[in-house]
Amino acid sequence: MISLDRVVYLTCMVIILWMLAVRYEPGDGLPGKNGRVEPSVSPQAHTVVQPAPRRFSLSVKGLKPRLTPRDVIRKTAIQEGIRPEILLAMWRVETSCRLPAPVGDQGRSVGPFQIQYRLHRIPRQKAEEPEYATRWTCRRIKTFRSVWEGVRRHNGGGPASWRYVRRVKELLEKSQENS
Repeated sequence: MISLDRVVYLTCMVIILWMLAVRYEPGDGLPGKNGRVEPSVSPQAHTVVQPAPRRFSLSVKGLKPRLTPRDVIRKTAIQEGIRPEILLAMWRVETSCRLPAPVGDQGRSVGPFQIQYRLHRIPRQKAEEPEYATRWTCRRIKTFRSVWEGVRRHNGGGPASWRYVRRVKELLEKSQENS
């Protein structure tokens, strides 16, 4: 489902690109280069001058639709070879899918996956970006013998991390039931 914001944005872009693509020629009855309105009738023949048909194409190749954070996480997880549903469930457990994400662990954890940026020597701005944080989390998960071990270790690896894994699995099961 396309949001109303996206529809408005795309409509505005099409109008702007159309305005840039259409050039008004003398004889259009519109202001020309000198700012004067050109006559649309030829004074010599006293006949209406028909403007030549305009041919223009409107290319929107350069425009990329802006992805939602959910789409970015999904796309990046697929690129990294991790099931996107797992990362989306982790995002929900960590921050309730809020962006900008709340700062956790007394200011030590930031971003959608609450990465302790100082501990892992990551710039804070990078840890807050959904694409970078997802890529980093996926690569860290893949360093362990199983995905669930990686998810558990992402949460610190202590006894409370088993509860974190359980919550992620529960959300994953609920999302599969709703699909």
